[in-house]
Amino acid sequence: MSRINKTAGFTVIELLIVVVVVAVTALLAMPSFREMILNNRMVSQTNLITSMVSYARSEAAKRPDVFITVCPTDDMVSCNGSSSWEGGWIVMLDADGDRVNDAGDGDSVLYTMGSLEGGNTLRVSGLTNAAYVQFSGNGDPGGARPHDAKIG
Repeated sequence: MSRINKTAGFTVIELLIVVVVVAVTALLAMPSFREMILNNRMVSQTNLITSMVSYARSEAAKRPDVFITVCPTDDMVSCNGSSSWEGGWIVMLDADGDRVNDAGDGDSVLYTMGSLEGGNTLRVSGLTNAAYVQFSGNGDPGGARPHDAKIG
């Protein structure tokens, strides 16, 4: 009785063909992955900004006798008066509504957010002043209602 030994496996040529096919597929997929990552970052930052504004409005509704101010910052303590928000911003309990963090007036920083990643920018338009958003105790913004905020 003769026995035939069959070994299962791949030849070197079959392995090289599979490696080439995988490499070509990966090269074709890379640009779409980069675009997907950039889009996901943009959506994530937009959601963060939306939640920050919602948080500020909700805090204003909880504290009817004070203002809640959202503004861009350089030092995570005070407003910088700029309309460029990509460097970071704060949500501040602003007892007298002057948009200045005065410890003697009972003002305090409630929330801080660092700069946007990926070189993105944030510009606010459609408000009376693009350097801050302020909510009173009834939850309404202090200026005109926002029409447009762009992250780019």
